[in-house]
Amino acid sequence: DNPGGIIDSYKIIITTTTEDTFIRVSKNNILSITIDTFFCGSNSITALVKDHSGHWSKPFKYPVPLEISRGFPEIKALTIIDTAWYLKPVRLRFDAIDYNGTIKSVIIDWGDSRIDTIKSKEALIAIDRDHIYSSNPEKTSRNIRISVTDNDNNTTTENILLQLHSGIPSIAVSSSQFTCVSNDTVYIQNNTYENRFEVFQVISLHYTSSDSNGIPLYFYCDIDSPYSYTFNDAEGFTVRADSMQFESKFSYFGNSIFSTDSPPVKAVLFCIDNDGLVGTDTFFIRTYTLPAITIIKPAEGDLLSRSNLSVIWTGGVDQFLLLDTKFKLTIQCTSPQTASYSTKSEHTGYLKDIVSSVSPYEFTFKVDSSQILSIPSGASVFIQLEVFDRLGQITTAFVSTTAE
Repeated sequence: DNPGGIIDSYKIIITTTTEDTFIRVSKNNILSITIDTFFCGSNSITALVKDHSGHWSKPFKYPVPLEISRGFPEIKALTIIDTAWYLKPVRLRFDAIDYNGTIKSVIIDWGDSRIDTIKSKEALIAIDRDHIYSSNPEKTSRNIRISVTDNDNNTTTENILLQLHSGIPSIAVSSSQFTCVSNDTVYIQNNTYENRFEVFQVISLHYTSSDSNGIPLYFYCDIDSPYSYTFNDAEGFTVRADSMQFESKFSYFGNSIFSTDSPPVKAVLFCIDNDGLVGTDTFFIRTYTLPAITIIKPAEGDLLSRSNLSVIWTGGVDQFLLLDTKFKLTIQCTSPQTASYSTKSEHTGYLKDIVSSVSPYEFTFKVDSSQILSIPSGASVFIQLEVFDRLGQITTAFVSTTAE
C-alpha cells in the first residue's frame, strides 16, 4: 500500500475459457480454494488488494494460465495424420498427460478387433501410432477408442471417427471402334472364323480404369458360360490398360454363346491394383450381324422417274442398335447416246428420320428431283445403298434401272 497505509483484504478472480468466474476475498494473502469441476482445465488468474480506506488496486493478471485437473489424465491434440487408406498405414497422433501423477497405460482400440496397449511411467507421453486396416474395405468409417489410465487408476476415454478410403480401383467397359456400350450391354461385331473342327469368335473389350491411391496392374474377364475361352496370354491376365482380346470357342456343329440369336452372356471385368485390391464391372456381351437390305423400289430393270424418285428399301436395322445408324445412297448414270456423259449424286442421313410409320424395317428416301432431271432419257442408272452401324459395319444393296 502507499506509505502509511494498511492492506485490508485480498481478492482472487479465477476465469475459465467460457467466462465462468470464481471470486474469493480474504484477509490473508495465502488462500486455500475449493472450486467446482467445470473450472478444470485452463484458467486465468486476476489479483486485487484493498487498503484500509476501501480503495481497490488495479487488477493484476497473472501471465501463466492456471491448469486445474480433476485428477484424471487428459488426452490432447487427438488427430489422424493425412488421408486414411485401406491396406495403407493409418497414423494416429495425440498426447496423454496427468497433472497430479503419471500415466500408467494407454489403450487404443482401432475398431477392427485390433487393440494396442502402451505402458508408461511418465506424466506426459506423445503417441504416434500406425495401423493397417486389412478387412472389410467396403466399411468406410471406423470408430477408434483411446483410453488413458493414470497411477491412481483414473481413466479418461475419447473417441475419434476415422473416414477410411477403400482405394479399390475402378474399371468400366467403354465404347470403341469395335464395341458399343448401351444399358450395361456390350455389342460386338459378329466376326467368326473356323478351322476344320472348330469355330472361333474373337471378342475385343475396351475399358477405362483408374486407382485413387495406386496403379491398376492386371485385368481379366470372367464369362458366365459353360464354353471354354482363351485370353491373349498364358495366365489369363493382360497388362494393357485399355483393351483385351480373347476367343470364344465352340463346336463346329454347335451354336456360339455369342451368336446373334442367343440371349446376352453375363461377364465380369476385373481390375487388380498394386495393393491387390480388385475392382469390377458387370455387364452383358451380345454380338450381332447387320441384317441384309433389299431395295424394293425402283426394282431391277424398272424405268426411273426423273421427276419423282423415291427409293424404298427394307431391312438394314439391327435388332439391338435399332435406328441409330446412318445410310448413304449413291445414284450414278451413263448415257448410251453420249459416251462421255456421266454423273453421280450422293445422299446421306439417319434411318430414324425416314423410317416408315407402318413398319420399323421399311424406309423411304425421296430424292431431290433437281439433282436427277438432267439425266438423259434412256440413260443407265445405277443405285447403290449402304447402311452403316455404330461399329463401322456396312451392308450394301444395288439396283440397275433406266431413266424414262
